[in-house]
Amino acid sequence: MQASLAPIADAFKIDPVEKALRVGGDREVAKKSDEDAGTIAGTNIPALRYWLRSIREGCYMITSLAAQHVGHTFWYNTQLSTVVPQALNSNLDVMEDRHLKILLKHGVAPLVVHCPLALRSTWLLPIMSTLLPLMHGRLSSRWGQIVANTTAAVNRSGSSSDGTDTHHHLQQQQLSDEVVDETLLREATREYVTLLVKASDRQVAVAPGNCSSNDGSNTAAGGPFFVAAAAALRQGPAT
Repeated sequence: MQASLAPIADAFKIDPVEKALRVGGDREVAKKSDEDAGTIAGTNIPALRYWLRSIREGCYMITSLAAQHVGHTFWYNTQLSTVVPQALNSNLDVMEDRHLKILLKHGVAPLVVHCPLALRSTWLLPIMSTLLPLMHGRLSSRWGQIVANTTAAVNRSGSSSDGTDTHHHLQQQQLSDEVVDETLLREATREYVTLLVKASDRQVAVAPGNCSSNDGSNTAAGGPFFVAAAAALRQGPAT
């Protein structure tokens, strides 16, 4: 598969314009090095990259808008309650941080906020039972790697270099990549914590004495969702 996609491999990499902005670069300079950047009408790699991004983000936004505005027709559709959680859970283990943060913000969070409490076990438990342990392990590992990289960078800065322009360029490129990686990880972490806060706030809002949901249904069924999700987090990822 990787060999067959090799000619378009750059379409799956981060946009040079976005990367330049994250390390304090000039947007216009980056655009000049990436022909037709910012359009889906072209036939080159940048156009393909933007087309893929548009499809991905468009699907997440459709899910978000449906969760917020469609109501009963969306939530009580038995086919959607199976297909949507499965789709949102697909390939989480290989998803890059820049894609994961969008999934969390526009795909999962709207479901957590707007799902009728009586349907949480149907809609949210399949998502959270996979997402929570995976994110716990992923963030622990990724932040551990960031710390290790920082320590290695400090050690490199104290060692002697060959003084060549090539060596300096490689060092700058590596530093740039590390800055972008840490920034994207920080953003994904923020979206995940925000998601947990929203879920917690929703649980508090339906505590005893305040048990009406946004569709008028009884919310007692919402409690087991958090119990089961917490149990999944303690157990860790499924093997």
